[in-house]
Amino acid sequence: MLIWTLAIGLLVVVGALGLLQGAVRTVTALLGLFLGAVLALPLGRVLEPIMGKIGIVHPVWSKVWPPIIVLLFFYFVFLGISFVIHRKFYLHYKYGGDDVARIRWERMNKNLGLCVGLAMACVWLVILSVGIYVAGYVTVQVSSEESNSPWIGYLNSARKDLHSTGLDRLAAKFDPMPAKYYEAADVLGVIYNNPLVKSRLTQYPPFLLMGENPEFAEMTSDQEYLNLLFTKGDVFDIIQHPKTQSVLNNSAIMDKLMSQDLADLQEFLKTGISPKFAEETILGRWYIDPYATLIAERKKRPDITASEMGRLKKQILEELNTVEFVATPEKQVKLLLGSSATPAESAPAPDENADPDAQSSDFGERLADRYGLPPGSGTNPRFQGGGQRAPAPRAPAPKPKPLQFLTGSSEGTWNRESSNYTLEIQDPSRGSQKAKAIATVDTLTIELPAATLIFVRPI
Repeated sequence: MLIWTLAIGLLVVVGALGLLQGAVRTVTALLGLFLGAVLALPLGRVLEPIMGKIGIVHPVWSKVWPPIIVLLFFYFVFLGISFVIHRKFYLHYKYGGDDVARIRWERMNKNLGLCVGLAMACVWLVILSVGIYVAGYVTVQVSSEESNSPWIGYLNSARKDLHSTGLDRLAAKFDPMPAKYYEAADVLGVIYNNPLVKSRLTQYPPFLLMGENPEFAEMTSDQEYLNLLFTKGDVFDIIQHPKTQSVLNNSAIMDKLMSQDLADLQEFLKTGISPKFAEETILGRWYIDPYATLIAERKKRPDITASEMGRLKKQILEELNTVEFVATPEKQVKLLLGSSATPAESAPAPDENADPDAQSSDFGERLADRYGLPPGSGTNPRFQGGGQRAPAPRAPAPKPKPLQFLTGSSEGTWNRESSNYTLEIQDPSRGSQKAKAIATVDTLTIELPAATLIFVRPI
């Protein structure tokens, strides 16, 4: 197994170095190793801002390299100091005593150096095990056998060996990472291994408006990037992709992502329900149900005529079929209308200057043709209108006014009142409007002054 190979290799190599260097130098270097291991993370955070200045701009390596640099810095500094200390002992026994004492000291220094070297090998094994434990927890979850790079494969194998040998329990005792690190790893694992869950991510209440950021808008328009995500591509390829880099390098987005309750986000990705926001049923992205809206309007207008009902149906099914409603935890709402032009406005208006006699004459000609009368008989008044004289011209009927439900996309706020909600929406043409809203798990009813809108959650 890989972990046993690593352990045996460390014992052989570091033990041999301890034998060659002696106890004085090995003990001094071991003290530096201990000090570097303790200060690696605190001082590593101090070094993170300057990583970009020395050419380390990768978002992962800029976090990994600082503690490694601190660890190696203290180790090699104390290793250099060990030569100075060793020289003092060497000169003392060489010129301050007889040869027997010097030979005895040299023998003891080498033999004790072997023991200290084996102890240092164990310390290195623990340090490397902690690194494998921390990094492998993520890579095991966000990798697939088909797309793994060799380094990811080795790390995953070592992480599994840690568990099988029980060394993971020892590494866990020295684990410096906070619980949020592992929560984030669990969330990434759920997203990576369940492609369909990625669409649910945009429905999480704190992320509802995040899709308006240009970084995420570009992601959804890049088919190559989407294929990389949905086919479980290599995690390093995903991280190094320019679309991912644009998000990782945006401090505002990263601060918002890392400030979330990751345990709640993980539960939402698995079940579609957020325990943290479950009480506020209005939260989310809602899509209009035009048929339910039509039924609601029909109930409100029991005396509506058939022609008005047809026009109402056409308007609702064509004008409102793209309406969306968004309510965020910050008590913001957005009513998004796909097109501000109503069907009544876009339909061709009747010609107010049309000659009614011409229309009547056309009817008479069709009647004459039906009964086999001579051409031109349709112009005879007695054949017009079914054998009766054509009625006197009447003034054209006024053009019906369109039923304007919404004049454009709107924004506003929401407030909870008992089990219902009050909305204050800024309509582009009507100004501020107040509306009542009733939200359940699956439906949202908004009573606007112009209409009652019924919304449903996406599946």
